[in-house]
Amino acid sequence: GEVAARIMRGSSAAFSGISSDYYSTSGGIGGNINIQWLDTPSTTSSITYTAQFARYHVATAQINLDFNGNNNGVTYLTLMEVAA
Repeated sequence: GEVAARIMRGSSAAFSGISSDYYSTSGGIGGNINIQWLDTPSTTSSITYTAQFARYHVATAQINLDFNGNNNGVTYLTLMEVAA
């Protein structure tokens, strides 16, 4: 199956297009999706960022499970403000 990820700025997609094809003979998804991206929102107002994930051509997709099906995985969203 295929898993895709995108970053939302408020209710708008700020960064999208990352997708990876993962397949495991045990039926599990294995792998990482890494995004490094510089946003230039042109505002001094507070902004809320979120990560979204989607699945394609598979019945289910689960985030943060290890290969034994335990909830031991980790998702990180690290933001840094860069002064001009």
